[in-house]
Amino acid sequence: MLGRRGIDGGWGPRRGVELLLLFVGTTACSSAGNDNGLRGGGSSTGGERNAICAAGENQGEVQEPVFIADLASAPWFTNCSSEFARQRLTWGQFIRWPDPQVEADHYHDHSGEWPHPAWAEWLWWTASLPNIVDVDGDGDNEVLGIPNVEMHEPYETQAYALMVLEGAQGDGSRSAMHPSGWENLPRGEHPILVDGWHPPLGAPAAVTVNLQGDDRPEIIVSLNDGFLYTFDADAHLLWRFNYMHGQAVMYASEPVVADLNQDGSPEVLFATYGAPDVANSGNLAVLAADGSLLHDVG
Repeated sequence: MLGRRGIDGGWGPRRGVELLLLFVGTTACSSAGNDNGLRGGGSSTGGERNAICAAGENQGEVQEPVFIADLASAPWFTNCSSEFARQRLTWGQFIRWPDPQVEADHYHDHSGEWPHPAWAEWLWWTASLPNIVDVDGDGDNEVLGIPNVEMHEPYETQAYALMVLEGAQGDGSRSAMHPSGWENLPRGEHPILVDGWHPPLGAPAAVTVNLQGDDRPEIIVSLNDGFLYTFDADAHLLWRFNYMHGQAVMYASEPVVADLNQDGSPEVLFATYGAPDVANSGNLAVLAADGSLLHDVG
């Protein structure tokens, strides 16, 4: 996904993010309860991945896709260009910056100089598809993504981070804003980077699952720095597991969570891979819910 100059003359939206179908704030399937009844990817029509109602009075019906770029953000986010001054932005019209003060200055107060990756970190959405999940347990879905944090020219990946954004439910007054506790993004260490295309960088896709048996999900993700992380719904780190096995280059797959031994507590499974010329980088790890190692098969 490439950056381009946007309608406000500054660095504009990431084109390509429009391909992600996010059913946030859509309630066409709902009949009762907190579940909006939408399930993504159930059918393919005209090349577009659509949602199917999994519950409610419209169960089984294909719904029109809702593109992230078309969602209106909260009125807090407004355009600072004189031509479009104070107009409300859509999700696809502005870049996200991990520093809350940069976003406040640029999108709300319209003060100071235009931010630039030469001196401020910004976020690229290139490696990880988002999760649509009720993180905070309020009955409304949030968007969880794992952007890469970039800085300098040419860009250098500083880390991978976790970002949670509120959906466009109701009057949209919180749309694209951070839930309480997520204003400062949890992030990994400096990622392991390689020259060329092999091995391919790991795709830091998060798994959201009830790992501790409480009322809210935990977030399990590898951030390409040699660790598998688990965060709670309030952005606190619960544990991390070092899967490097002494190698210089090692990446991890997306984890899978299942109660393998049927003891009522789930296990976390993932695989590793490393440099093409290293024969012993492929491992299958099984962790307990507290992050302790149960099995390491190599």
